[in-house]
Parts: sequence; C-alpha cells; structure tokens
Amino acid sequence: MSKIIDPDIRSTVEKLDQRIAKLRRIKEMLLEEYSVDSEGKLPQIRKPPEEGSAPKTSKRVIADFILTNGPAQRKDIIAGTGIPIGTIAFALNDKKIFRSVNGKWDVVESMKTTK
Repeated sequence: MSKIIDPDIRSTVEKLDQRIAKLRRIKEMLLEEYSVDSEGKLPQIRKPPEEGSAPKTSKRVIADFILTNGPAQRKDIIAGTGIPIGTIAFALNDKKIFRSVNGKWDVVESMKTTK
C-alpha cells in the first residue's frame, strides 16, 4: 500500500529539496573561497611578535606574504598568514595597498618598491 501525498505538500517538499541543494552549493563555494580546509575549520591565529620587535600590522603581514609568494587567492592568504578571515577581508579593501586581478590579490605597484 502506497501513501498518497497531497500535491501541494509534494510541491513544497520538492521546492525545499531544490533550495537545500542550492544552499549546499553556496556552502561549498564559501568554504572553497574562505576556508583552509574542507571541514570549514578557521586558520590558527598568527603567533605574536618576538620580544623586543615591533609588531607588524595585519596589512603589512598580508602585503609581505603577497610580495614573497606572488598574487594569491584569499584562502591562500588566510592559510599563509593565519590572520582571521574578517581581518583579511577588511585589509584587502584598502585600495591604496591591495588590488584584485583575475581572482587573485596583489599589492599595488607602489608597494612593490617599499618592501
């Protein structure tokens, strides 16, 4: 004996299934763009500066990383610097220092001569 499901309920369930599939795709894209690993674990916070040395700003750490490693995607910058995602996003919005080219972040030309 099979159960008969109301057509309106069936339609709602199908729409929910489609929405769930879309949300899963969005989640995967976010993890790919912003996370270090597939489990969604955030990167470790960078170590404090050695005693007696002046701390670098987050922007300087990011710029140094890019200058050393070349243009990089946001997820690679997060993994390479250990700086939190929000701080990275805030820093990369500084157009005087950073620019996005073909999906990768680079420093502006004037920064390349001041390392």
